Amino acid sequence: MTFKGCTPTFLVNALGIAPGADGAVPSEIQWMPPGRHEICATKAGKPAKLSVMVDATSAAAVAKSFDDLVKAGKRPFLDFNHAGGASSARVTAVRWAGNDPKDGGIRVAVEWSDEGAKAITGRTYFSFSPTFLVDAAGKVTGTTANMGGLVNEPAFTAIAPVAASESSTEQTTTAMKKLLQALATAKLIPNADMEEEAACAAFADAMKKKSDAEVKCSERITALEAEVKAAAKTRAEGLVEAAVREGRIPSKDSKTREFWVNSIVTAGAPAEEALRASPVNPALVVQAREVKAASSQTGDKSAEQNRVVGEYRAKNAGTSYADAWAACAGENPELFSEKVR
Repeated sequence: MTFKGCTPTFLVNALGIAPGADGAVPSEIQWMPPGRHEICATKAGKPAKLSVMVDATSAAAVAKSFDDLVKAGKRPFLDFNHAGGASSARVTAVRWAGNDPKDGGIRVAVEWSDEGAKAITGRTYFSFSPTFLVDAAGKVTGTTANMGGLVNEPAFTAIAPVAASESSTEQTTTAMKKLLQALATAKLIPNADMEEEAACAAFADAMKKKSDAEVKCSERITALEAEVKAAAKTRAEGLVEAAVREGRIPSKDSKTREFWVNSIVTAGAPAEEALRASPVNPALVVQAREVKAASSQTGDKSAEQNRVVGEYRAKNAGTSYADAWAACAGENPELFSEKVR
């Protein structure tokens, strides 16, 4: 039995179909939706109600029927309103796409005629109706050379629409609205209803402010890092000076002093503990005292002044050299009577 869907809904829309760019018509449509459907079809020119089951077996039967038609030299096509005559599209392949209501079912690849493409892009037709063969149990067994047509009142009300995609202008407008909404949500423009030119200016201003803030923040971080590094070095020098007086480091060994200063700055507590664990050499204690006495006798107070200031800054992290000098001078005016550093 041959049936023509008098109300099958194969809408000419984009649902379930990968749309082409710039208003292109779809290259594939849903020929029949999956599952069981109660439809009003046309049998021998008269209305007939029918229960139709569409599944993978149905798709295989239609595909075989399509292949047999092609082998027989026929060119399966779609028409307009099941009227025969003018072709709206040529069918080039049939496949089963699964049970998804929109993306599945029996699908056919098509090559639209000029008239068929215009009918879709111009919204002259917005639906599709298949022509198919069924047995007494309502099982789809195949199709005919005229596999269906573009209509405006289809039978399969569950069938996915078949339409041209949005025009490039519509796509651009939609994309711009989404972009403006995203920028407004991110607080990069005042609101999503702005004109494009105003939105661009607002966005540029927001990005400049953001950039300026990031630069200032980066500069402040760099300055703080320098201050922390300087404070760490001053503290390390104070600890090394103390180790010299205790006889753990030779007073005149500048390389060893430098080694311990760098180690404490880099490694922190572990290096400090290692320095404190260094053995005391009585001879170095005597040497340190002699150096201090010689400096006092010659009137060169700079080494002792720097040592005292260094120790003060080591105990009072973050204190500037000038403030530490002033504090030490208040505590030991005799040593700091002359600023000879």
